[in-house]
Amino acid sequence: MKILRKVFIGFTGLLISLCCLAYFIPSFNEKEKRPIPEDAELPGNSIPTPFFTPLHPQYIVDVANTYKVKAGSPDNTYELLRMNANFEGFGKGLILFDFRNCGKGEIRYSDNSWLHGIDSFIVSAQGITFRCTSTSPWDVAKAPFFNGGIYWPGRRPQALPATKGLKFKSAEKGAYTITLTEPEKFSAGDRVYMAGYEEQFYGEPVNPRFFEWKTVTSISGNALTFTEPLKWSYNEHWKDVQMQGWGLFGKPRVFKIPSTYPRFAKFVGCSMAKGTNASGPAYFLFKAETLICDSVNIEENWPTETKNALFINCTIGGSDLDKNVGVCEYNNCTTGGIYAATGVDSLRLIGNRISNYSPLSPRVLYAERNYFTSKDNNPPLYPHPEGTWVEKVYLKRNVFKGGYKKDAHVRYDQSVKKFTTLSATATSIEIADADTYVVKSLGPKSVIRSTDGASAFVTDITHNGTNYVIQLAGVKGKLRPHQVWTFNREQMIIDLGGNKSLDKKSIF
Repeated sequence: MKILRKVFIGFTGLLISLCCLAYFIPSFNEKEKRPIPEDAELPGNSIPTPFFTPLHPQYIVDVANTYKVKAGSPDNTYELLRMNANFEGFGKGLILFDFRNCGKGEIRYSDNSWLHGIDSFIVSAQGITFRCTSTSPWDVAKAPFFNGGIYWPGRRPQALPATKGLKFKSAEKGAYTITLTEPEKFSAGDRVYMAGYEEQFYGEPVNPRFFEWKTVTSISGNALTFTEPLKWSYNEHWKDVQMQGWGLFGKPRVFKIPSTYPRFAKFVGCSMAKGTNASGPAYFLFKAETLICDSVNIEENWPTETKNALFINCTIGGSDLDKNVGVCEYNNCTTGGIYAATGVDSLRLIGNRISNYSPLSPRVLYAERNYFTSKDNNPPLYPHPEGTWVEKVYLKRNVFKGGYKKDAHVRYDQSVKKFTTLSATATSIEIADADTYVVKSLGPKSVIRSTDGASAFVTDITHNGTNYVIQLAGVKGKLRPHQVWTFNREQMIIDLGGNKSLDKKSIF
């Protein structure tokens, strides 16, 4: 009986512990919440579905009692930086920072880097608003949080050591190995980021068309071999563009990911507010390999330098989906608008209410059960004016309202343009170096047609040192110098059914 009693007490204790853990870690099983269709529902679809494995923290930190952080206090900078000093570079597992004993209201601080360098963590902060009080001239120093990423691994925004990356030779999709054009020391297990083909031509950081995260498995001389095959092909004949405040970028480059770049970051139940400085930004641009925001209020969302970004049950003032984002998903969110996405591989919008209008140009857009509203004459959904390449737009069971009074609710034909060739071969045409709109808009699988009846598929756009060369396949008709060509994004829309207009206008 004593043994049975001990077993019962032990089992009861374990059950209570698991219940407490469940209390501390709300909403872990994101996959069950997310009504994502199977790939078979999307003809020709290559959208990756991010799978977030339920994670359990090895360490739970009571922030109020351990570090004396208190909501309503004029300043918590010292306390938060002391906490950061204990966990920066900590590689022993997932940490849960529990702020719920800090009270309700604002937690203020003048240094927003207090999560920098922490590898895997959850911030559970229901009823808490995070606000930075910095008066720094640097915008990112006044944002809710700042942490170094891939391009700028530094902790302080005023001392950002820009990482230029190492050029590598042409490599085909599906390959496991790349060869660097310059020597550099790598080790097995290193995380790296590969990127190439600049398609914005200005701004910082760079805005590559092709990019991916990899892990090095072996090194032989200048050759790096990865644990997974390449998602994209890379061409050493892409043009290096002079980027403002950055330098040259465009040719394929590999970046060694610093140890300070987080593997996993999750925020639960909190609000991320604008800085107290009059011109302080509200940008939430925390960078991580996987970033999850669950039931968070974000004044202004700027996903950037993140492999998988999931926003679920969030209220978001506005969104500028920045650059170098693999998969970004908004699920059951309310937002005042989603813009750009020119640097997002796959954008998934599921069950959101999106107002204002949404000019979006990710590589692939999948939108299901969203309510799109436009507050002006722009369509509720259309490509971003940057003119960057869009591969596919999947639409299913969405509702559209507002926009052009006599026109369609969804317009992906904004890029109907003409360009003229300088010269031609049997499988390529050359265009002027200054014709950057064409270079930004056309991508693999784009269809172009000449005014005299020829047509072809674009496979790549390289540079010969003077002008751009559009590589073609499936050529029908003749390719000639001084030939006029047109292209149109409308072919990218894939209607999966159930879309409707509240204004009873045509959808497309």
